[in-house]
Amino acid sequence: MAWLSLGPFTRALRRAGDWVHALVPTFQLTDILPISFEGRACAIVAGNDSTPSVLIVEAHKMSGTYGVTACRSKLDLYKTVYDFKLASVKIITRTNPDYQVSMIERGEAVYSDLSQTMPLDPPGSWRFLRFGSFRRLVRAYGGIIRKSTPKPAPKWKGLARYMTDAQRREAGELTHDVEYAKVTTIVDTPVLDVVYFADVPGPVPEGARSLGGGARGVIDVGNGDLPPEWGVELVMHGGSIIYGPWTDRQRDLIQKAFFPSTYVTREPTARLPPGALRMHTMMTIGLELRDDITFRLPTREPSKDWKYDGVAPAADTKRKKDKRPFGWLDIAIAQGSRLNYNMGMAADDKGYSNMLEIHLKHPQLSSSVNGASFWTNQACRILCEMPSPLQWDAHRQWVFDLSFTSPVIYLLRDHTTLITDLIQDWTSGPPSDFNTFVPTDYVLKFGLKDYKVDMYANDHNVIDHPLSDNNNSLFVMKGPSLNAQVDIPSHKFRPHCRTTTFSLEGSKIEALMSLPDWNTYYAFAKQRPLSLGSVGFMRLDAAYTSYAHVHPDHVEKLVVDVKARNVTYINYVWAIRLFLRLKDNYFGRFTHFSTFQEYSDKKAHGLVGDPILAKYRKEKSNAFEVTLGLNLLDSAMFLPQSIHGCKEALLLVAPEMQLWLKLHDFLLEMSYNLARVTLSSTSNHADVIRKEIPSRPRGPRATISGVDIVANRLFGPQPVTATYLCLWEIKVGDVKGMISPQFVTALSQVGRTFSVNFTDSLNAPDTVFELPLDPDITFLKVSLQSVDIVLKDADAALHLKLPRGLRLDYNDLAGKTYQKVMSLRLPLFQAQNLLRSPYKHDDWFEVAMQHVNCDLCSSKTP
Repeated sequence: MAWLSLGPFTRALRRAGDWVHALVPTFQLTDILPISFEGRACAIVAGNDSTPSVLIVEAHKMSGTYGVTACRSKLDLYKTVYDFKLASVKIITRTNPDYQVSMIERGEAVYSDLSQTMPLDPPGSWRFLRFGSFRRLVRAYGGIIRKSTPKPAPKWKGLARYMTDAQRREAGELTHDVEYAKVTTIVDTPVLDVVYFADVPGPVPEGARSLGGGARGVIDVGNGDLPPEWGVELVMHGGSIIYGPWTDRQRDLIQKAFFPSTYVTREPTARLPPGALRMHTMMTIGLELRDDITFRLPTREPSKDWKYDGVAPAADTKRKKDKRPFGWLDIAIAQGSRLNYNMGMAADDKGYSNMLEIHLKHPQLSSSVNGASFWTNQACRILCEMPSPLQWDAHRQWVFDLSFTSPVIYLLRDHTTLITDLIQDWTSGPPSDFNTFVPTDYVLKFGLKDYKVDMYANDHNVIDHPLSDNNNSLFVMKGPSLNAQVDIPSHKFRPHCRTTTFSLEGSKIEALMSLPDWNTYYAFAKQRPLSLGSVGFMRLDAAYTSYAHVHPDHVEKLVVDVKARNVTYINYVWAIRLFLRLKDNYFGRFTHFSTFQEYSDKKAHGLVGDPILAKYRKEKSNAFEVTLGLNLLDSAMFLPQSIHGCKEALLLVAPEMQLWLKLHDFLLEMSYNLARVTLSSTSNHADVIRKEIPSRPRGPRATISGVDIVANRLFGPQPVTATYLCLWEIKVGDVKGMISPQFVTALSQVGRTFSVNFTDSLNAPDTVFELPLDPDITFLKVSLQSVDIVLKDADAALHLKLPRGLRLDYNDLAGKTYQKVMSLRLPLFQAQNLLRSPYKHDDWFEVAMQHVNCDLCSSKTP
């Protein structure tokens, strides 16, 4: 039966099949790649009935390709690449008409009702997948969803002070929408390129090498080489981005719906064994700008709520029935800027690493304050480190480092108010839940290189051309570097109070004053802007304590400690008036700028200055207290002898100066202490500045052992808090010196210059424009411990002495017979005339001696 064997036949068939297979061409998916595709009127909608808003991405045209390419590591198989080009792209948000309740609230309601209406299977059971069980579950779920439709909120019947903004608007007290800063368009760009790429990992080889230090943020899990790549690359060709606090709140809700937090403690990523598939350890997202764009941050402005709450008088409010305008901050960004976000997908012992890095070219900031660019830079670099520990509720610290190159800042008080409103609006979301609270501390670092800061000292803060140096009085501060850091603690759940600390450090700081063309001192200035002095080194440390709630016993405190050394100041007396205007424009009665036309209209209605009475709301804010400590080492001040220059001046040198100031809503306390002061004259102050200022100048000089000044003020009730009592006490120590007639002449010229320039009558506005001063009562006490001065010429000298000093008392507390009273007590005054001996040069003869003592009292009748 051997002839019946099928072995030879089977082998023949196999050979025939192999021959046919060799003739047929092989086919793999990569043989038909890349694949291109096109689309028109494309849209993607993200959201469901558990999100208040839906996110819509729409494009009029789309084209792209799908292909593969080589990986950066030879251990991986290939890289898949999706390359899209979208035209006329818009990313918008829309109110979700199907929204009922959040996903968490719905899940809690469904679980509660299901547990009551039908028995639930125990964990690990798969019986619910049976058709009957699944059908009953769906029917029950549908009924529960219909029952979970929210009911309208009941009408508020409590006290008005506890009403929310929505309830106040419903009652008619608010004339605007609560979310008046809502802008639905997020991105609008003519062309957007999107590239999605992912490496297909290969197996880990035997004897895989360690990465060692590796790249930044790369965790070695045993991949044997650089890990596979995975990420998205975006390229934006012009357009605009609008992203503010309201948009961020919608983003948070949509993100929680699609990527809910798990609140699970994780373990470090296990090391891969040989033969296992390599792991993606990081996802990267990049954004590049090929053309200039504008980034806008719309915000609500709580600082202007007083205009729309119906409390202020009709003359001070500009309430309208249409939508309330919102504030905005625009950032113009030049092409070539880039954003990189690296999200860790593998964890080590410290947890996951997340890093955001932004490089901006020529960013310019403008705002709704006046529409002008108030902050320009050559470049800006932002680095954000946002680690995530393995334990979900472990303490973490997020660091945001901002570095600006060659910034030029024109700063108004309104700009700081707008930024404060933006921060307040951004942090005004719903409070976190105790069970999901994550303790996080935030560290903000700022670095300015080759900076220049301009602050306005215009009278009554009238500014028509904010960027013109020829039309404004500007206090200018510039230097090579300035570093600041802000520490914001958020590691306690809903704390009763919170203390935020910040520090500022700079060196080689120059202070200048830029004057308008019409200023008389500008016409005689040889340097523009005019130098006021410099600071060799300065450090500021501050702490701000705020409370979560308003209470009469709560006092919010700001403690500031400033230390500086090698301080030089040229005391142009007319600059004192501008410093007072600078104080009024940023901390006083004119914190809101106005144009000349606006100022004229306000003055015609008697509304000059800040509307303090219209803005005040009783029991809406806590009391505020500021404590300032200032310590200056090795300081010097020049007192010009000329009205329009400072070539010849008197030089005051002090090794140490201390100032302590406490300002409360109802009182002020100040203590000023000056150590030994040396007074001398110089013929060229510029030469003295270029050289090291001596602590003990040569030549004729006078010294004061010390000066102590103590001041106290009491303020009246809010909101005006007018000063009604002032107490001044000035103590001057021992005055000694050997001076010349030229020194006395210089001293008299300094006094004349001071009297002429202090009023600055040629440049100051007429007295009719000044606001009336508070009718306060002033008590003044001045005491001088002793005086021992020798006025010496070639062959004659005058020795003046007050061995027991003097005392001056003054007050304007009116009595029945007087309005003001002043008393002077001089226990002893000695004057000794001396002549040089014609025989011995070092011998002097007394030729006259005078002794005087007096008590004077002067009063002014009404």
